[in-house]
Amino acid sequence: MYKNKTFLAIIPARGGSKGLPRKNIKSLCGKPLIAWSIEAGLNSKYIDEVMVTTDDKEIAEVAKQYGANVPFLRPKELASDTATTFDAIKHTIDFYKKKLNKEFDYIVLLEPTSPLREKDDIDNMIKKLVQFEEATDSIISIGEVHEHPSIIMKVINNNLEKFCQELEIKYR
Repeated sequence: MYKNKTFLAIIPARGGSKGLPRKNIKSLCGKPLIAWSIEAGLNSKYIDEVMVTTDDKEIAEVAKQYGANVPFLRPKELASDTATTFDAIKHTIDFYKKKLNKEFDYIVLLEPTSPLREKDDIDNMIKKLVQFEEATDSIISIGEVHEHPSIIMKVINNNLEKFCQELEIKYR
């Protein structure tokens, strides 16, 4: 909790990765890839709960071993190649509200494929978000990228805009 605001960290980790199969539980510097995001969330001063949404029993067990809550296995249709991260997050929020009777002021999305967060990145972003809550309702980390132009964004007056307006954004 930070300034009376509650935070749920959601780590989406589906089992059916095509590019690097089983990537979420592959070892990276001595521990599973997903463990880095779980530990980052647990080490935050402000995150109230760290949970993993997955369709995979093995990922769920690894997540629990590292301290994350895994209150359900995600339905297969929300873990397909066409399902979006938004679908998984919405499912999680609905599950928490309807089944656990829990609601949070903010969701912190911790992608397991971003293990190189600095120690205070999460807490600094939470502070910034709450500081400017009257003007904004979300915050994301960005960095220099070398990906396809359809997913690259640029910062204009503290807002994100598409790098190439004419290209349709392609993502799950």
